[in-house]
Formats: sequence, structure tokens, C-alpha cells
Amino acid sequence: LMRLRLEPLFLLALAVGLRWLARNNFPRLVAYEAELTKYAYDQLKSIPGLTLYGPPPERYPRVGVISFNLEGIPHGLVAAYLSFEAGIGVRHGCFCARPYVHHLLGLSEAEIISAENLAKAGKKCLLPGMVRISFGFYNTQTEIDLLVDALKTLRTEEGKIKNRYRIDPATGEYLPRIGNFKAALWRHTKTFFNP
Repeated sequence: LMRLRLEPLFLLALAVGLRWLARNNFPRLVAYEAELTKYAYDQLKSIPGLTLYGPPPERYPRVGVISFNLEGIPHGLVAAYLSFEAGIGVRHGCFCARPYVHHLLGLSEAEIISAENLAKAGKKCLLPGMVRISFGFYNTQTEIDLLVDALKTLRTEEGKIKNRYRIDPATGEYLPRIGNFKAALWRHTKTFFNP
């Protein structure tokens, strides 16, 4: 019964979305997103110790999604730092694609079994994963530059930044050690909006 009531709303939303895309030159939007993806991919390659997953956009067309890891820094900490201190929302972990992420990470069968056992035991802070950025036609190269600058800062100030966070062993999430997030937001505002 619920499905029948939602279906007309879904179809209406789909129709409105398709009409908007048709009016706003969908091929141009796709081309811009491809250009932005290539720009982001190329800029991210400049960060020491950053591993990009998947083929480069020159070799294989990609949508605006890029997954990466920073050597020596847990994916959860990278995501927390980007969120709390740079105002950049990303996902981290396995993105509901655990077998594929395990494949991209090059995990052995023994490492996969160990990760599964950790998850079952509730030790989520040790699970393998990666960080994922995603963007579309509404994003800009300037926003990509802010992301790259934030990651370079994380790389160069790794020790200080690691000390500013604590991990919740049950959820695997990193949170600022300070109880008041205003200081982190102030650092973000000062660093990224007032060069």
C-alpha cells in the first residue's frame, strides 16, 4: 500500500528532474563533470603518499567520484579532518561495496576474513576502507583546490592533527578531542576563507 502512494511522487520527481536536465543542456553538464573529475584526479596526484583507486579519467571515462587513501592515516581520520576542519563532506569505509573495495585495496583472503571477524566483534575502528569524494556540475575547481590544500595540510601536519582527534572503538568514528566544535570551525573559517 505504501509503495503505491509513493510511486506517483517518485515518477513526478523523476519527470521534473529529467525536464530540468533537458532545459539545462545535459551533454554540457556531463562534459563539465568529466572536466572537473579529470582536474580533481590530476590535482590529487600531487599529494605525497596519496593512493588513487580506479583507472585515470584519460584511460576510462569516469563520473564525479574518486576514492583514495593517505598512507599512514586511517580513512576515518581523513574523513573527520575534512569534515570538522575543512568543511568538506566525504564518505569513508567500504561504501556498501565491501567486496569491490577489498579487491581494490588488494586484501588477501586471510585479511578479508580478519576484517569480517573484526566487524562481527564490533571492532570497527580497525576495518579497512578508503575515502570517497563525489561532485557534480554544481562544484568548481576552486572547491577541488580547497580539498587538495586541506589534504596537503593533513599530510604536513599529520602528527598535530592526529592528536586533535579521538576514536570511538565501537563505531570507528573519529571525533575532535575538544567538546566544543567551534574551535575547529573557527580554524576552518580562518584557514580556508581568509588566505
